[in-house]
Amino acid sequence: MMTTAEASLDRVWEVLDAVPDPEIPVVSIRELGILRDVRPETADAVTVSFDVPETLRDAFRSRPVHHVEDAH
Repeated sequence: MMTTAEASLDRVWEVLDAVPDPEIPVVSIRELGILRDVRPETADAVTVSFDVPETLRDAFRSRPVHHVEDAH
């Protein structure tokens, strides 16, 4: 049986599967292979880590308190 935490992480991966690459919209960011890790932080928050190519790091530099809410 799957735990609530495992189900939540599965849901995060499903959402990430639906996020299209901005330049190639038929490919998700998960399919692109830039997602490194999804890690639970609290009962209602996760951290998503990306592998960003060196040439794009300035454009993708994170800022404090980035978050995305799942409307489902």
